[in-house]
Amino acid sequence: MKKFLKGLALSMVFLLAILPLAPIEVFATNGEESPTPKPIKVEPPPGGFADIADFIRNVMKIIFIIAIVLVLFYFVWGGIRWITSGGDKAQTEAARGTLTAAIIGFAIVALAYAIVRLVGQFFGVDIFGEWEIPTPPTPTS
Repeated sequence: MKKFLKGLALSMVFLLAILPLAPIEVFATNGEESPTPKPIKVEPPPGGFADIADFIRNVMKIIFIIAIVLVLFYFVWGGIRWITSGGDKAQTEAARGTLTAAIIGFAIVALAYAIVRLVGQFFGVDIFGEWEIPTPPTPTS
């Protein structure tokens, strides 16, 4: 069952990844039957990516944010396991392993960030740009 769910999840990720590559054709009529349908031109949304570097920059930001959230989750999970171990040596060791893995994960994420920033400085490229949290615009009266 585990293999089946893993294969199903991978299939869904693959289908969602190639979905934007599927050609879409849209036809419209003016309320009357027409032997030759007229295509409607569909414009991409105005908030798209300017170039591939912008896309890679945003993907890297998302990956780092997810990694940091996972590290914090594992750290909290290890703390909860430690507290609820009740003095059992095996459970305490398992909780210690989880905390150690969280600390190592944090070190890896911090080191990866530092390396990416260092390489960006070396080549004169601002890889991450500014780390701004998007906020909704304030309404003007």
